[in-house]
Amino acid sequence: MAPLSYRSKLLASHLAVVVAASGIAFFSLDRWLTGDLVRQLDQRLEEQGRGAMEWAEGGRRHPDRIASRIAHIVDAEVALFDHDGTVLGASVEARRDVGPELAAALKDGVGKASRDEIHFVAVRGDDGTVLRLARPLSDIKETIAEMRRRLLFAGALAILAAVLLALLASRLVKERIVALEDEGDRLQRLMKVHRDFVANVSHELRTPVTSIQGYAETLLRKEEGDGTKKQFLEVIFRQSQRIGGLVEQLLALSELEARSGAPAREQVELLTIAQHVAETMGSRAADRKATIAIAVPADLVVSADPEGLERAILNLVDNAVKYGRDGGKVTIAAERGPDATMVTVSDDGEGIAPEHLPRLFERFYRVDAGRSRDRGGAGLGLAIVKHLVESHAGTIDVTSDVGQGTRFTIVLPLTPA
Repeated sequence: MAPLSYRSKLLASHLAVVVAASGIAFFSLDRWLTGDLVRQLDQRLEEQGRGAMEWAEGGRRHPDRIASRIAHIVDAEVALFDHDGTVLGASVEARRDVGPELAAALKDGVGKASRDEIHFVAVRGDDGTVLRLARPLSDIKETIAEMRRRLLFAGALAILAAVLLALLASRLVKERIVALEDEGDRLQRLMKVHRDFVANVSHELRTPVTSIQGYAETLLRKEEGDGTKKQFLEVIFRQSQRIGGLVEQLLALSELEARSGAPAREQVELLTIAQHVAETMGSRAADRKATIAIAVPADLVVSADPEGLERAILNLVDNAVKYGRDGGKVTIAAERGPDATMVTVSDDGEGIAPEHLPRLFERFYRVDAGRSRDRGGAGLGLAIVKHLVESHAGTIDVTSDVGQGTRFTIVLPLTPA
């Protein structure tokens, strides 16, 4: 079999990502939504059954009439059973068969079961009478079917867009590669193509992400009465915030890589920068019940780009707060050595295993991908820190003891390179 061309590989990778993401979303939402809808139906029928029990307990003289009246009010099939399982009465359309829900209600007070496309909830009264409500599962199935249709349509659009973008991207990248090979400067121009691609994608994502976030926030304010819709909208809003943060980090990284030469420097008081960082991170630290301590001499001054240095320290503190322990302590410290100034950010969290330390500053590398996603991490913060430090001709190192904490050290030479 002939090897796939670069264009075919790029197209296949785009399709694989979209199909995998669509499949995971489809099956996850299908399962979660089905479970949520059944639980809501259970809760509603149980609450209605308990509320109607007072009528049912006093309705032994006219059980059919009472059952029909309750059925009209709660919009469900209603049947009344004696303590021995005998049918006392039922609404016109109600089934009179005895199922496991009746035995469970007689034993535990509430019983639930589904059969023949109908969901049953039975509630036992104080006198032993059992009131059973039943609703067809067709409404839930219609909701699920509609969701599936929409997901399939969205997935088809995503696949079509992926094909078009992959064809366009592969054509542009292939042309660029040919040009670079002709120039004999393939491992550096290829890196530029990669950076340009990230920057372009980030710029293109910024507008739709902002729109999604704005519309979701607006809908959240208008849908406060509907718990299910509000829950879904909150997920949309949180995820759009995550994407927005990722876009901003990608743009920051792209801008840093595109810089030529060292940044403009000035005399900067490290204590002032540390205080700014602590103020900025104050609310996030409070959410984790963490404290930020500063151990920086008031007279310690370095020659640096103030914005870049503050950003580097801010990213390290954000990392420490995000992945440190609840109620922990993050410390910003600095000291002057004979040839360099050392700035450290340390925490007393879980620490990092030794095998992860060499790769911490790689793009998108995360020690615990699941925990990073839950806390909004994208694996770009430390890569940005490394670029900022190296733009100052400095170095950054990390040490960690599992179970005791992590310490990042920035070394800035006294004489700028």
